[in-house]
Amino acid sequence: MASASDNIVVFTIGRMNPPTPGHMALIEKLIHRAASLGQSKIGIILSHSQDMPKNPFNCDDKRKILLSGLIQALKEQMKTKNYAPPISPESIDAIEPIIICMDDPMPPQFGTNPILKSINLLLTHYSEPVEKAFLIVGQDRAGGYNFVKTALSKRTPPILLDDSDFLTRPEGAISATYVRELAYSGNWEEFLRVYATTGLPEENIRSIYEGLRAMAANSSGSKKKGKGGRRTKRRNSKRTKKNKRTKKNKRTKRHYK
Repeated sequence: MASASDNIVVFTIGRMNPPTPGHMALIEKLIHRAASLGQSKIGIILSHSQDMPKNPFNCDDKRKILLSGLIQALKEQMKTKNYAPPISPESIDAIEPIIICMDDPMPPQFGTNPILKSINLLLTHYSEPVEKAFLIVGQDRAGGYNFVKTALSKRTPPILLDDSDFLTRPEGAISATYVRELAYSGNWEEFLRVYATTGLPEENIRSIYEGLRAMAANSSGSKKKGKGGRRTKRRNSKRTKKNKRTKKNKRTKRHYK
């Protein structure tokens, strides 16, 4: 349940395809910030792009992965750590993740910009008037959302956006590209080792792995069908051109007889 002080939005925007240990470090930062401010929610806005090989999962799949154990496992790990400013295990447990997909159904008045309309949907989860928002993203995305700051400042009442904080990418960080390639190449042992750091049970890790493998297999099958179709079209095109030339030659010969 929302507390009386739920008037600050702490959120992020990203692809997370799939969610990785690096993304969990970002979500850890969100939870710590929200809990230290006495809030009970965090917002996660996910891109709905789906294409192989960079975006294998659709947005709802990514949401289910986060909510089926990753965030809860993160919370359990957080309870064993010391933070500055300090937060209690109870405040960690109280944090509710609100995950918005950019292709979720939204009313027309929320606009057409995928990010801005997703923020509008996120704000509907707050019963109290929002006064301030914290946008925390990865270092590579820092400073890339000035249009969000402008849009929120024009609301009535205006919302002050602080986007000065970001997650520094540590040396040797595990990227989504790396874990996708582990799955695509069939390297289950390394995939398991990487995700075991999240505290997620092996069966959940296996589900993510098999999901990536299935998407790769489906994509490979589609390409083979597509190539076959193109070859057939090229052969048919050549036959058509040959038939046209043959007919033209016959007409020419009759003309000069």
